[in-house]
Amino acid sequence: MTKNAFILNFLKLYNILWRGALPFLKKSKRLAQGFKQRVSCSHLSSADLWIQAASAGEALLAVKIIQSLDPPHPIRVLITTTTRQGYDLLTQELGDVPPLAHIHFQLSWFPFDQPDIIDAYIKKVSPRVVVLLETEIWPAFLYYLKKNGIKTLIVNARLTRKSFKGYYRTRWIWHALTCDTILATSELDAARYRKLFPNARVDVMPNIKFDTLSTNTTNSKQYHGRDLDMFIDTKAPLTIFASIRKEEEPQVLWMLEHLLKEFPTQTVALFPRHMHRLAAWQEHLSGTSLPWQLKSEIKTHQVSFKIILWDTFGELNRAYEMADCAFVGGSLSPLGGQNFIEPIIKGVPTVTGPFLEDFKWVKPDIFQLGTVHKAENKEQAVDRMLDILQERSPRSRIRERAVAYIEKNRGGTRYACTKIIDALY
Repeated sequence: MTKNAFILNFLKLYNILWRGALPFLKKSKRLAQGFKQRVSCSHLSSADLWIQAASAGEALLAVKIIQSLDPPHPIRVLITTTTRQGYDLLTQELGDVPPLAHIHFQLSWFPFDQPDIIDAYIKKVSPRVVVLLETEIWPAFLYYLKKNGIKTLIVNARLTRKSFKGYYRTRWIWHALTCDTILATSELDAARYRKLFPNARVDVMPNIKFDTLSTNTTNSKQYHGRDLDMFIDTKAPLTIFASIRKEEEPQVLWMLEHLLKEFPTQTVALFPRHMHRLAAWQEHLSGTSLPWQLKSEIKTHQVSFKIILWDTFGELNRAYEMADCAFVGGSLSPLGGQNFIEPIIKGVPTVTGPFLEDFKWVKPDIFQLGTVHKAENKEQAVDRMLDILQERSPRSRIRERAVAYIEKNRGGTRYACTKIIDALY
C-alpha cells in the first residue's frame, strides 16, 4: 500500500470516528459554544490569509500579528479560535476597534477536524496562506491544505516534551502531511518539529510573547481604590506564592511552614492557580498551626502576621507591585511552569522550581541576571527565598534588568509578519 493510500484510508476511518463523536460533542457545555460554526461554513466568505489561534495565549499573538501586518495591498483575513477564552479575547481586542485600512478580517470558531467538514471549509475560504500558532497540528486540516496547494506556516511554534512524545508515536501521519515553513521559538522546539516534519523548512524565531509583555508599571500603593495597608502590614515584607498547582500543594505547604518558621515577620499571600482549589487549601492550612485568613474576609488592618489565602480573582499581577519576594508555581512538579516574567517586570526577585518546560522560549541566560532563580527542589527554593528576604534588594535594579532582557528579545512579531507577507506575495 502506498503512503498516499494509507493516509486516505486513515482519513476515512478518522471521518467515521468524528461522525460518531459529534452528537456527544454537541452536548458538551464547552464545545456547544459556537457549535454551528464548528460544523458549517455557510457564514464565511473567502479570505487571503487564515490565522488559527487555539486559545487566549495564541489569540494574543494573533492580535499582535494583525496589528503589525502591513501588506502592500488590502487583504482579507479569517481568524479562528477553538476556545471561549480565545474568542472573547479576539472580540475584545479586534471587535471594538475601527477597521484596519489594509486588512478586512472576520472572526469565527475553528471547525472540528472531521475531514468532510474541513474539506468544505477550505473550499469556501480558499486561503492563499494559513498561519497556525504554536501547536495547532490537525491531520485532516493539514491534509486538505496540502491537497489544495495552500502555503502553511506554523508560527511561534513550540512542542512540549509531552506533546512531542504523543505526536511522535504517529509520526507516519505527520511525515505525509508536512507544512511549508515552521518558525520555532527555540532550538529544542525546532529539533522536535524536524523529527515530525522532515521535509519542512524549520527555522528559529524570537518569541512573539516578548512583544506582548508590557514593561509599564505604576508602582502604586493603591489597590483597586483601597490602600494595601488596609489588609497588609506594609512595614513587614510581603512574600507571594503565585499560581500554585494541585500536584505541588504538599511541597508548597512544607515551604510555607519552614519559611514562616525561619522568617516569621512577614506576610505571605497565597494564590492558587485554580480557584476551585481554595477549599483544599483551607483544609491544608487548617491542619497546621499557621495563622491564615481568606483575603475576602479581611476588612480592617491586621496586626498579626499571617498567610492570606487569596480568594478574589484577577489580582495577582497588581499584588506583585507590593511584593518583596515571589515564588511562582507549576514548577515543583513536571507541569510546565507558570509565568515568572510578570513579577520580575514589577521588580520582584523571584524563585521557581526546576520544571519549566513551557518556558523553553525564555533563554537560560535570564537565570544569570539575578532577577529569577531556578531552585532544584523545595529546600533550595526556601533557602533562596530567605536570602532574598534578608537582602531586600532594590526593586529598581531587578526591574531594570528584566526590562533590558525583554527589550533585547523582542522582534518576533516583525519577523513573523515578514515571513507571512513573503508567503502571500
